[in-house]
Amino acid sequence: MKEKPNFLVIIIMICQSLLNRLQLKGNMASVCPVLFLFLAVGWAAMLVMSEIDVQPNETQYEKFIRQHYAENMTVDNCTSTIKERSINLKEKKCKKTNTFIVNVNESQITDVCGNAGYKDHNQRKSKKRFQLINCTLIEPTTYPTCNYTGQKADKCIMIECKNDQPVHFVRGEKCKNIISG
Repeated sequence: MKEKPNFLVIIIMICQSLLNRLQLKGNMASVCPVLFLFLAVGWAAMLVMSEIDVQPNETQYEKFIRQHYAENMTVDNCTSTIKERSINLKEKKCKKTNTFIVNVNESQITDVCGNAGYKDHNQRKSKKRFQLINCTLIEPTTYPTCNYTGQKADKCIMIECKNDQPVHFVRGEKCKNIISG
């Protein structure tokens, strides 16, 4: 079986090819270090941009929606939904649990920051039950192969809000004195 060339060998081959086209044979010492530096910096920048900033211009609200709202999700979709939404990507480790709010529209969640919720310390608690899917990591699992199992729950939601928008899912909890719905 043929070995794959390493990164340095590929750079040298590119340098030789460019020098041959430019008819600069033997002058590789002056051109290749600059080309190597350029390609190495570009390669490193691509890795950083693709791995660290999943959504570089994402607001806190958009992040909340990406991580905790899935309108038509089922308990069987935990692994695929978490992967598709890059929930584990930034930390590069498998998140132990993640809760999705399902079978409602986005505005019903946002309304908890207003009249559909009440203040509970520095958080907002919903006045009605929401359908939740709690995704729990199946162990042993190592990143990037993170597998989850899902479980349904009907609970009130506790969230943090900024500018009348949800920005952090705190937990689902038993509802007290609630409105049916």
